[in-house]
Amino acid sequence: MSDPTDGPNPAAAFIEASLWHGTDVRAPGAAGCGYWDIARNRTALHIAAWRSWPATVKLLIERGAPVRGIAYPSDYTEVDELLCHHGAPQ
Repeated sequence: MSDPTDGPNPAAAFIEASLWHGTDVRAPGAAGCGYWDIARNRTALHIAAWRSWPATVKLLIERGAPVRGIAYPSDYTEVDELLCHHGAPQ
C-alpha cells in the first residue's frame, strides 16, 4: 500500500496486514507509546489522521473505523476531507 500522497508511512504495510488477519479497526492501543508521543487508548485511525496518512485513513474508514473522537479539522486537507465525508463531527 505505498501511496506517494501518504508521505513516509512505515506502518502502512503492517496496518494492512493486521487488518487482513482480522485486527479490529476499533481496537485502541491501551499502552500508547511515549517514544512516538501517542497517548493511551488511541486507535490506528487516530494515529493515521495525526500523522497525515490519507491513504491509511481511507483504508481504516473503509474497514469500519469510527470517525467519532478524531481531532477534526486537523489542518491536513486530504485527511479532513475524508473525515468530513464520513461524518466526523466538528
